[in-house]
Amino acid sequence: MRKKCTIVIEEFNASGGLKILTAIVNLLAENNIEVLILVQKTDVKAFYNLSDKITIEYIGSTKDSSKVLFFFKLFFKLICVNDVIITSNFRLSVLSFITRLIRFDFKKIIFLIQGLDSISIISNGNLFLRNINQFLYFVSKNISANRVFVSNHVFTNYNKKGLVIPNYVGDVFFDDNRLFFKENIISIGIVSTSSPNKGFDFFLESSYIIRKDFASEGLEVQFICATPDKKLLESNISEDIKFVFPKNEIEMSYFYSSCDILLSCSVSEGFNLPVLEAMASGCIVVATDDGAVNDLITNELNGYILAKRDVNFLSSKLLELVENKNKLNKVSREARLRAENFLKVFFDEAYLKYFKNIL
Repeated sequence: MRKKCTIVIEEFNASGGLKILTAIVNLLAENNIEVLILVQKTDVKAFYNLSDKITIEYIGSTKDSSKVLFFFKLFFKLICVNDVIITSNFRLSVLSFITRLIRFDFKKIIFLIQGLDSISIISNGNLFLRNINQFLYFVSKNISANRVFVSNHVFTNYNKKGLVIPNYVGDVFFDDNRLFFKENIISIGIVSTSSPNKGFDFFLESSYIIRKDFASEGLEVQFICATPDKKLLESNISEDIKFVFPKNEIEMSYFYSSCDILLSCSVSEGFNLPVLEAMASGCIVVATDDGAVNDLITNELNGYILAKRDVNFLSSKLLELVENKNKLNKVSREARLRAENFLKVFFDEAYLKYFKNIL
């Protein structure tokens, strides 16, 4: 009998988390596992290359944003499901309520939890934690988490075992012969959306100070923002920032190759995928402490984590870095070595082993 797996997501979008989920479901489909994706919205499907072996069923439509309608459609769909269900953390409360209401006897429900670092846990408060507790108590004895912090937090607070499986970085990002600072021109990049969590406002404020401070040292700075966010792409925020929309990994690799330094200004992240991709490209990463970068960066060995979120401090740190080219080359090599721990082959092996055990 062919093994089955049901995926519940809200929408196809250009997020790193959905990229990882896409890689997982493609892996399952290519290994003779029947995959059904239940999705509420259909906005940006073209960003991903889903296997043609995967069945996609839309619950609701692009125009229909009714949470209540989606809830009832999902409810009736899940009544007929008795296989493995995978979902992401935004459906914690919904699935918790459904399972308590009709007491489903699922074989397994797996949550791929990405966004639960210390900052988001604090900002969401007790209500969010209670929802998690209900979910764990009423639904599942297993959690699949892709961050060490989440696994430790869940075990400490709920005595539930978390499984830590790595994210991955595509091989294409390692194809780069890096040369820093061509003709005294420094290129600084950021991957961001207009979401306050991504820290674009901090980047924008910093860009003015950085440009002024670098000019006083006879250096020219170019700023590039890679974003899928229409608000940024169509904005007139600053003539000094170039906005680009990479549509796939190859175009993203071109973006990283064009940057000497990648800034990550996020307030909180589940797993900062652009940081990992930039490190694979040998790009120097300078990041605010979003909770996730500590899993990737050892400060001053393979990247830099800012001690404080201050625009003048950031500018002075960047000036300090560009004055030591030999140091940057060493950090770049160490960044690549760290990124090699997240090659796709390790990702595939870990997930395939896990799902073969539970299906």
